[in-house]
Order: sequence, then C-alpha cells, then structure tokens
Amino acid sequence: MHRSSVISAVDTGEEVFDLLKRRGPLCASQIAVEVGLSLRHLEPILRHLQTDGVIEPRPDRDRSLPYGESEKPWGLTRPSWLRRAH
Repeated sequence: MHRSSVISAVDTGEEVFDLLKRRGPLCASQIAVEVGLSLRHLEPILRHLQTDGVIEPRPDRDRSLPYGESEKPWGLTRPSWLRRAH
C-alpha cells in the first residue's frame, strides 16, 4: 500500500469516527455517502476501526430484521467516545 493510501485511510477513519460521534449509529451506505467513498473502499476502513475497538456493529432493537451488509448500523464503542490517542 502506498504511503498516500495509508494516510488517506487514516484520515477517512478519523472522518468516520467524527461522523459517528456527531450523528450516532449509521449504516455503512450512509457513512459512505457522508465521507464520499464507495462501499467497496469503505468496508476495509470499517473493519480496521472495528479491529481497533473504535466502532462496532449496532444491531437494531428488532433483531428479526434481516440487514444487508450495507444496511447494518455501525456505532462507536463506549470507550471510543474518548478521543483516541495518536
């Protein structure tokens, strides 16, 4: 991965973090629109943030609803409400 791609992914991760902090849980397709990326490019960023413990899937209260991958809500984990150290 090129250095500029890594920097861009970090910047987008910060943008996703800030967006979810401001607006609360959003589905991947809503996040993609807000940050100006395709779902294909956003999904690895969401997975990376999940692995880092920053965000997590936030299922609707009605778990009987079948979500597609792009419709699954994502939100911040409780510890990530505090600003991450760089």
